[in-house]
Amino acid sequence: MKRPSLPVNTPQVDCSPPETRTQRRRLRACHECDWVSALPPLNSGEKATCPRCSHVLVKRHRYPAQRSMALALASLVALIVAVSFPFVSFSVSGVGNRIDLSQTATTLIAFHQPIVAIAVMMTIVVLPAVYLVSVVWLQFGLLQSRPMPFSRDIARSLAHLTPWMMADVFIIGALVSLIKVAGMAQIELGISFWAFCLFAILLLMTVQSIDADWMWFSLEGEPLAPEGTLTGTTAASQHVTGCPTCGLINRIQHGKERCVRCHEKLHKRLPHSLQRTWALLFAASIMYIPANLYPIMTTTSLGSSAPSTIVGGVVQLIQMGSWPVAA
Repeated sequence: MKRPSLPVNTPQVDCSPPETRTQRRRLRACHECDWVSALPPLNSGEKATCPRCSHVLVKRHRYPAQRSMALALASLVALIVAVSFPFVSFSVSGVGNRIDLSQTATTLIAFHQPIVAIAVMMTIVVLPAVYLVSVVWLQFGLLQSRPMPFSRDIARSLAHLTPWMMADVFIIGALVSLIKVAGMAQIELGISFWAFCLFAILLLMTVQSIDADWMWFSLEGEPLAPEGTLTGTTAASQHVTGCPTCGLINRIQHGKERCVRCHEKLHKRLPHSLQRTWALLFAASIMYIPANLYPIMTTTSLGSSAPSTIVGGVVQLIQMGSWPVAA
């Protein structure tokens, strides 16, 4: 006699919006204008904006864990390929040379620029790799409905790593340099160059795919907002503030300036922010003039040196027909 089979319960990640998993209103303070709003129920592809300044408060993604993890893994594969093959090859009068991505650091060190070498490798390889591994670590735990160890600390670090990843900036700089060198040498782009271009695109897509609101709700839930918090007014007027990392509204108390959900350091609105902004803008405008008048680099070929300015480089790119790079 055939025995009946029993259903097997496999853990599945709950990708439903946080609004459907709680009966309480979820409040957010706009990071741009400090206006307190209640998040409405959102479906996949929808977003909630601040009613005061239209800044995006939350954007809901479809299959957030699966999507982010897939993009992060694809980015890591592209990065591994980029560091494993030649980046670009030069040939001048029959004499050739091949450069790998890792040689960007060793070449800069050879020219007595160790700080620049460390900064380049950290921003285009090390920090992006750490970011991608962190995304895989977090999303894998959420897919198993069992967050991995140190998930809260790792999730908090993602927001701090994002501004320091500059793979796309490196690609633009490499294109400008290659176009300038193209008139003096024969250039052949290697597999690593195209793999790194793909890596830069996938990295940007990975960053954009992170649904921070869903991720933090899945990791730590949604603690209650401070009692008496009202919508339709600013957070500062109520002595509360929105966490810059997870978005949770917290009350600012002396000696307790950490978010109750992610433990990020909280701060009030910066005093005299308009005056500081105008001062920095004025200083930047002053430095903008010498930055464009004085040479940014000097190219030496066969004993003769030619200085280049930023504007001169743009004009040269236009004359060579490289309008997209010049723009």
